[in-house]
Amino acid sequence: MSDSTPKIVACADRMREVFRDGMLKKIILILAINLVFIALGWSLHVKWLEPVGMLGTGLLIVVPHVLRMQRCLTQLPCPACSEKVGGYFSLNCRYHLKCRHCGQVTPTDCSSLAGDPSKI
Repeated sequence: MSDSTPKIVACADRMREVFRDGMLKKIILILAINLVFIALGWSLHVKWLEPVGMLGTGLLIVVPHVLRMQRCLTQLPCPACSEKVGGYFSLNCRYHLKCRHCGQVTPTDCSSLAGDPSKI
C-alpha cells in the first residue's frame, strides 16, 4: 500500500449516534407543539399561529440538532496534524473534512442526503 492512498476518517457510526440521539422524543415534541398551535389557530380563527408553531419548533429543536451534528464533524481530529479539523464539506453526498490548520482534505466513510447518515 502506497502513501498516496488517501486515509478515510471513520465517523459514520458516531454521526448516526448523534443523529438518532433522542430522535423519537424530538419528533413527538415537534408534533405536540405544532398540534397545539394548529388547534389554537383553528379555535381562535387566527391563521398566523400555525406558522409560529412551525417556526418555534424549527428554532428550538431542529436548529440545535443540526448544529450538534455539524459540531460532531468539525471536532474530529485531522489525520495529518491531529488538530480539530474545524471544517467540512459535502461532495456527492459524502462528507470530506477540511483542516483549518494544515489545509488537508480527507474523505470520510459517512454520507447523508437530508436524513440518517449512512456508512459508505
